[in-house]
Amino acid sequence: MHNAKCFYLLMSAALLFTSRGLAQAAPQTSPPHRTVHLNVVVTDSSGHQWITDLQKSDFTIFDNDLPQPISSFKSVLLKPREVTDDGERELFKYELSFKAPIARRPNEYHRIGVRVDRQNLEVRAIQGYYAQP
Repeated sequence: MHNAKCFYLLMSAALLFTSRGLAQAAPQTSPPHRTVHLNVVVTDSSGHQWITDLQKSDFTIFDNDLPQPISSFKSVLLKPREVTDDGERELFKYELSFKAPIARRPNEYHRIGVRVDRQNLEVRAIQGYYAQP
């Protein structure tokens, strides 16, 4: 009887350590996602002067009011000069992207917000998108 108890305890301990080792060795997988690309135009508050010196750290992206890490950032000069009624100006935009989780429901709407951490600037970007599972 004593041998049976010892055998049972040894087998239980071996099984416990083996299952812990397997749980720790399981690879960590990230949830499925898709990349959302944004074209963002930033001007002064009057809308006449394009702001061309912003960095990735100046932007914050919100998806349904939750801040999202920016996965890529690029500043793009579209045209060197554009002649308008107000004179000449450059056409300039920022290309930002972030990784959004795959939608749980078809046509799930996501509100997008883009904030720039500088005063008196006008930020124009898409307002939202319909995510697909």
